[in-house]
Amino acid sequence: MAVRLSSVRLSLVPVVGSVTRCDTGFPVDGALVTLAGIEAGSNGAGEFSFEGVQAGHYELRAEKVIDGELLVAELEVEVEADVDHDPYELCLAPDEDIPPPTLEIFTRKLEFNGTFRTVDDDSDIPTDGGDDTGEGNLFGTCEVSPVNQRSQTITLQSSASQCVDDEVRVQYDVTCVLLADNQTVQVTIRGRMWEGAGCGNEDLDTDESHDAIDTPAGEESTTGVHLGNDDEGGDTSDITLTWTNADGVLIELPNVTPENRRDVILAGEVSITDDDAPDSDEQGTFLVSERCLVDPFDRVDSFGWNACVDDEVRVELRGRCELARDNVGVNVKIEAFLFEGSTCVTDEQEDSASNEEIMAPCGGSCLPSSFALDVDNRGTDKASIRIDVSNNQQ
Repeated sequence: MAVRLSSVRLSLVPVVGSVTRCDTGFPVDGALVTLAGIEAGSNGAGEFSFEGVQAGHYELRAEKVIDGELLVAELEVEVEADVDHDPYELCLAPDEDIPPPTLEIFTRKLEFNGTFRTVDDDSDIPTDGGDDTGEGNLFGTCEVSPVNQRSQTITLQSSASQCVDDEVRVQYDVTCVLLADNQTVQVTIRGRMWEGAGCGNEDLDTDESHDAIDTPAGEESTTGVHLGNDDEGGDTSDITLTWTNADGVLIELPNVTPENRRDVILAGEVSITDDDAPDSDEQGTFLVSERCLVDPFDRVDSFGWNACVDDEVRVELRGRCELARDNVGVNVKIEAFLFEGSTCVTDEQEDSASNEEIMAPCGGSCLPSSFALDVDNRGTDKASIRIDVSNNQQ
């Protein structure tokens, strides 16, 4: 049986253009021009031509060394079939790394507003005429930044005196902490009450901190706080407070510099115990030596590690490093998993633990942070993980 072979003739497109110097506008003779793997040269008028190029998306590049300096030009072009393309113009300039766009982030600004009501209990003084009460509005602002101030503590101001009957004085402080995502702010409210002779007394009777509340960017939170003075009687103070995590000041971070390229080194050991009661335990200690390389172009890196004892108990580590929004800190998360089964490849997970921390950059010499994780199988098989982590410049 005869087989007929057919051939296809690809449509080739002519491409022309010119090369000049950006600083003078003069044409460049002898520049090397490349397109789709094909090379051409510019003539005395700076002109170049390619007789035929297949249709497609390409980088058109020209270069020439002039007075010992490499000058280059690059242009993304779309070569289309059956289209008359205008001449491309390439302008040569010194070859420099093109910096990435300036990174823009906002500080997080929290406006607090609420009310307070404080009661001076005079029930132990029948002739006093009853309890005295003070109430009013509370307000304040805290602002945190991933660049230079990740936490701030403020004292809430009030529209009326927070001292009642020249005896009972209260003060509410708010601490704002920017979390690892550089967006969420953790808010803790501390309330204190003094009771004594005069508003300036230092007889502290109550000091309580409210449970921390995490407020994501753009969201609102509301809480109430109650203080009671059980030691001196029934003095009380109650507040209701609302706040919103809003954009603050726009921060433009500089383009990439050497200190933005981070080398996170993780070194330590993992001790694993396989409980073989009533027989002797099998134990093993293994070294961990890993690293993450991150920069503003490649912000995330990860690693995996595992070891097994007695072909039964396996420990697996999973690490993730992400360059923080300030381009020098690195958010490091380490997860540990304990598996136990009939072989080292078992997927029967018994326990897990994790630790996460933003690592500040080391400026030449610094003490590494220690990550400590422990996993166990109901107190029998177990593993202890101790890893030192440092954030260094590449």
